[in-house]
Amino acid sequence: MVNRIKKRIKEEIDNNIITSSDSISQNVDWARISTVHKIDSADKQHSRKLILSNKSQKSIYAVVLAFISLVVVVLACILPYISNQGYYSQQLSYSVTLSINPNIQFNVNKDDIIVSQKPLNTDGVKLLFNSDYVGTSIDSAMSQVVEMADKYGYITDTSVIGINVKGSDKIKRNKTNSVMSILERYLIKSHPHANLSELTESDVEQLINSCDDETIKTYTQSLKQQYRVKLHEAIDNKITDSDTLLSVLAVAQYPQDKETVESAISDYDDQYIFDDYGVINSQADIERAIDELSEIIEELEALRDKLNNDEPIDDHQDVLEDIIELVDKRIKGKGNNGQNNDDDTGNKGKKHKTIIMNWPQMTV
Repeated sequence: MVNRIKKRIKEEIDNNIITSSDSISQNVDWARISTVHKIDSADKQHSRKLILSNKSQKSIYAVVLAFISLVVVVLACILPYISNQGYYSQQLSYSVTLSINPNIQFNVNKDDIIVSQKPLNTDGVKLLFNSDYVGTSIDSAMSQVVEMADKYGYITDTSVIGINVKGSDKIKRNKTNSVMSILERYLIKSHPHANLSELTESDVEQLINSCDDETIKTYTQSLKQQYRVKLHEAIDNKITDSDTLLSVLAVAQYPQDKETVESAISDYDDQYIFDDYGVINSQADIERAIDELSEIIEELEALRDKLNNDEPIDDHQDVLEDIIELVDKRIKGKGNNGQNNDDDTGNKGKKHKTIIMNWPQMTV
């Protein structure tokens, strides 16, 4: 059966296969082939250009795709880092009002991160001045604020500090307890006879209405101008004091002038940051102190020029630390109103090195 099928298939193939050149010639369209072969060189070049163009486009697409892939990879790497460096929800969840006189208010998101800050009176402007708590946790901010308020003379043993949390019942209950605990822990150590109280909504409304927005804005601008003047004065003073110390060091010889040098450095270090040169053990120590002072004076003079030209001064962070401390005390201190405060003992620049150079971002 199989053999018969194979035989029939073979017969069909033999009957239909082309076996002669004449048959092939009859079935080929020689005119069409001739036409195809008549494509001139210009057409060939055009074809090559099309091919190259397609390759070029494919290369461009490949580069763009590679770049997009790189961007995706980079974003995947840095987004977790960025999210931890200040990118946070701006949606308000609750507010915290603190009344020490200064009076201030923080708006906080659901993650307990401050999204805006607002002074509620002129002392509040001074307390928040040059300090930006936006992006900081409310617990951390409250710890820093109460410490700063105490430092600048606003908290005493007879103080009554009021607190109010405005939000849902659960948030109000939990955050009031949390903030109260933070303040209580500080006061127990520093002012055990000071009192804490919870402000009512009516109390908060009265605080907000006691000082209008225009007064806050005007006072803030005035404080900025005073701050710049005081900063300029402090820079001049430090340049003068640095020159005085430099004149002592320039003629000093070790070991005969050791006590004189150490005494002069100690006096300077009482006012400014100069911790590394308190003990002189060689002439080389004196020379290093001279080099350091010379650099300080040079940088201060450059900083003074920038102030005179209204240029940014954020790149002079190191040399500004002690100066900012002195100016902050004179500007922010209770009852100073920008006036000079000659009592700087116990508040040296070297004891406070966290400085925020930006002007405060206040919601007014």
